[in-house]
Amino acid sequence: MSITIFSQKSDVETKLESLSNYITGSAGGWPDSSYAGILACYDFTIESGSDDVKVFEMNTAINSTQMSSLYGNIYDDIAQYASTQSYSDVQVYGSFQFGTYNPPTATQPTISASFAQYNISSSFNYTDQAQYLAKRGTASNSGSFHVFVASPSNTDDTLYQISSGSFTKTSFRTILGASPIGGDSLIGAFNSASIAANKGVSDYPDYVLKDLAKDASFMVTADGSISFNSYISSAEVRELTGSVFTDADGNEVNWSVGTPFTESMQHFYGIDVEDGTGNYVEDYIISSGSDDGTRKFIGNGRSVQLLTPEKVITLGTYYNSKFSLLNAPTGVSSSLNNDWYEWTLKPYQGPSTPHGATIRMYDNSTKLVQNVEVGDVVKSYQPGGSGSLGMPDSDMNYLSWSSTDVSDSFASGSVVVDVHSEEVNLYYLINDTYKIPQLAGVYMDRGGLGYFQFRKGYEVEVDDKLFDKDGNWIDVTAVEEKYLTETFYSLNVEDIDTYFSSDILVHNAPGHGGK
Repeated sequence: MSITIFSQKSDVETKLESLSNYITGSAGGWPDSSYAGILACYDFTIESGSDDVKVFEMNTAINSTQMSSLYGNIYDDIAQYASTQSYSDVQVYGSFQFGTYNPPTATQPTISASFAQYNISSSFNYTDQAQYLAKRGTASNSGSFHVFVASPSNTDDTLYQISSGSFTKTSFRTILGASPIGGDSLIGAFNSASIAANKGVSDYPDYVLKDLAKDASFMVTADGSISFNSYISSAEVRELTGSVFTDADGNEVNWSVGTPFTESMQHFYGIDVEDGTGNYVEDYIISSGSDDGTRKFIGNGRSVQLLTPEKVITLGTYYNSKFSLLNAPTGVSSSLNNDWYEWTLKPYQGPSTPHGATIRMYDNSTKLVQNVEVGDVVKSYQPGGSGSLGMPDSDMNYLSWSSTDVSDSFASGSVVVDVHSEEVNLYYLINDTYKIPQLAGVYMDRGGLGYFQFRKGYEVEVDDKLFDKDGNWIDVTAVEEKYLTETFYSLNVEDIDTYFSSDILVHNAPGHGGK
């Protein structure tokens, strides 16, 4: 997935470092006698034709494990910087959310070893940032380095202001627009009046719809937090009827009959820019290298930095022009005031089955996953059956599907068309039995409440239920993070995109070709 060598890399890193230098300065600079560093990253793409860097968002409180898996052990680079500043001890501020430590407690010895090679001691705090608050601004504490993996939380400190662009997309867009790179790197709001009729219907999406309250990361899900659409000309003639609504300031806003619904899509999608809720509609950027002649892709990159008072240090950057496959619309979606074509997105996902585990075959026999071959027929299962309740028979947007009625589900067989393996350094041990990686798609009953859907491995929680080959639901009674390197396999199966791994139903993980 990660491509760390690409022609525009130097330009990307130079511009993003310039942006971070602007952010730290515009926030009022670092506090006096500040001995702190903030881990931050930017998601970006490279525009086809211009090669301009287009920045999607800024993030702090980023996943420590994901950073290390993408770029090696970044803590060695952080430790090297700490040694140049003559720090003798390091306090790492992490977080505890959704039952998970970031950085994981299991990785503490590895992180500490990075600092120990420079004779720097280290400790970890997941509950508060009081140690930093007690020492900030005091020259006598110059030997202590405070590394924020979690976002700085104290609001009277410029560290909080430096991180503020990561809190909402609207805040970041304001910061980016005012920055030295803003003109070339800010993605504009979609304007339907500025494009030709039906421009993107058979080409690429015209605009991207983002939910400001959700993480729209391509790395996580395609669960409705982000969608890709083509605008069609029939919407140009639609008009709003008269209406009144109350804005965030409590003021009444009146729309009169006959108001043209053209210049912006924002009112249709109900955005409230001031309080950061609702949706944002921005131009779709065609990524450099995202067309292989037959298929369209989304290009995505990520650059991780350590922000310090002395300098911005780039810890790693990747760009993948074919990060995720786009699937062209098959028909028109409609609402009261608009029509559009929605492009579906194949969510990024990882392998599902550890080496040595079994795959249930169509004849009810089993094979070790490493012995499964192209052409084998595995047992598959279609949740919800056919029709409107059934899971989409596609690798696209399956994470958006859910149902409270799966009475028409049925078992079947699917042919293996591809087998892939890769090394995984984090997985979840469920009930001391099932090994499920972070990004594997697992069929479950959420909370045992009769709410059926596929979710990622990292989302499995106690009280969920997993589905086995005999149609039984297995109570999840224990979830344990395991930071061990093992080989995991993924199968691409057709026509039903599911199979039983260790007799638990999972979704297949095809390559970019997908279906």
